[in-house]
Amino acid sequence: MAETPGGTDTKMTFDLSFAGQDLGPLLSALSDPDPNTQAKLQMSFIKPENPTAFDETVFSAPLLQGKNTALLTGESTSLSFPIGRTPARRPTLEIRRRSFLFADPAFDRALACPGASSQVLRDEDGTLAVVLAADRTQYALTQTLFLAYGALNAGAFEDKDIAAKLRLRLIPKRGDASAAEPVDLRLAGEDQELDLTDSQPYGVPLGLLEPVIVGQSRPQPGDQLLIEVTPTDKFNGASLRLELPLAERAADPRPAAVYSVIAFNARQMEDPVAVRTLMHAAAPAPDRVQFVDLLGDLASGHIRKRAIFEWRTTDLKGADNWARFALTKTDRSGGAQMPRVAADLLTAPETED
Repeated sequence: MAETPGGTDTKMTFDLSFAGQDLGPLLSALSDPDPNTQAKLQMSFIKPENPTAFDETVFSAPLLQGKNTALLTGESTSLSFPIGRTPARRPTLEIRRRSFLFADPAFDRALACPGASSQVLRDEDGTLAVVLAADRTQYALTQTLFLAYGALNAGAFEDKDIAAKLRLRLIPKRGDASAAEPVDLRLAGEDQELDLTDSQPYGVPLGLLEPVIVGQSRPQPGDQLLIEVTPTDKFNGASLRLELPLAERAADPRPAAVYSVIAFNARQMEDPVAVRTLMHAAAPAPDRVQFVDLLGDLASGHIRKRAIFEWRTTDLKGADNWARFALTKTDRSGGAQMPRVAADLLTAPETED
């Protein structure tokens, strides 16, 4: 990764290498694309335990390939880039791309939800208390369950170097009142018991759960997921336990608002103005939802989230280049948020490569 300094014209460049990977099918698809098929580069980043320092002399730092494990350590940061493709066997028009990323604080507040927490577990001396927390009170099998455990101090997790084992079990739904026998689960490709450290968030992709014994029940909506975190020392083998229901489907919240991206041709406020609506959507789904402070919110029990909308548009390179852009919002009560001062108008880069 390299960065070129220059005030407001700062650019960041990623040089990607795929050593040992068979890229033949990918390169073939990119060389002669189907115009109806979108392509994008999706990258996820997780802060390493020993990150490489940024070299300010050359403005670069290496990004190391992460370990591909089913259990996620922390929340990843994702970047998504559209891939421009030019067909090799037919003429095409040259286009330029615009990307608009925005968030809505009012919608973010609606996305916030309560978390779940276990009962407090005290050590054999009674001097240390730990708790297990999850980011939701119920889950769909398409979601990722985030959890953390540890000792709380002033409403935050405090690192006490408490190692533990994670074990997952399934309590199948039964049609009668009798108790179901728990089914041991594991993440695909992982051991049944996984090593954890305190004051560290982890992600469990529920779609990767499978029974340890082949032929036993797989997770289904209506079942209960039992999470057990057992400290390896000082707690006499006792476990932190959370029992969470599996829902039929994930919630799909949408903002109760209409958004529009407006383009202006005037470069100066006193110039004649022509206006064009580039994009417009009512109650659009966010492109991604990320946490504000995952570890801190797991400790507090109130999970804050931020929805990111990624809108992209194209036009011909020879067409009029719109100088300024603005985002407008109209909510369900009819109230509108419009640009009021020059600072509300954004100037996009000349090209987006």
